[in-house]
Amino acid sequence: MGSPHNISGSASQLFFQNKDSAEYSALSIIAESLAHPQRALLSAFVKHAVDREVASQFFIDEVSGQGKVAVSQFLADWICLLEKVRPVVCTDLEQSLRRNIWQRDGGRCCVSKVGNEQQHDGSLLLAYILSPSFFCGRNIADNSKLYRIFAAFIGESQLQNLQSLMGHDSLSPSRDQSGQLVLLSSHVFEHFRNGRISFKRARNTNISIL
Repeated sequence: MGSPHNISGSASQLFFQNKDSAEYSALSIIAESLAHPQRALLSAFVKHAVDREVASQFFIDEVSGQGKVAVSQFLADWICLLEKVRPVVCTDLEQSLRRNIWQRDGGRCCVSKVGNEQQHDGSLLLAYILSPSFFCGRNIADNSKLYRIFAAFIGESQLQNLQSLMGHDSLSPSRDQSGQLVLLSSHVFEHFRNGRISFKRARNTNISIL
């Protein structure tokens, strides 16, 4: 069996004393099966999960007894999910709603607070935190492989909250999507899209955006 010590920042020294934990077992399987950088990428599924033990046990159940091929397939599914949860720029919003969001956010990036008086010069982007089509495809349908991976990562209740927030009619022209849109500077958007920054759950809310 591989050692989680080979995965940078995988756990504390206290964790390494508990070799019976699902987390230790999951990271050991990953360390044995994959080389860097794939190893680090898949270990993030365990390390950054809302409940690391739940995510670890899910991973173990999915790959147990199937060898490195199953681990590689799980990695491919994880990468596919990561590609789907990237933010996207909104380019087809009607002008009245665009103005409302601009005014709501004060013409400033919600993260850096950089502002601009011009709405159309490209320095500020209207972005969906999660594509409105996220739950529309078969790949992320209830109980699909990607759905179950996402549920193990952020928690079933949080995924249901997110699904309820977006709704199955999220692509309907009559649906108000302003709550899913934020103003971001082009610089911040690129960092966010590539995973260098992330949003955390705000206090006093049940909504979590990853």
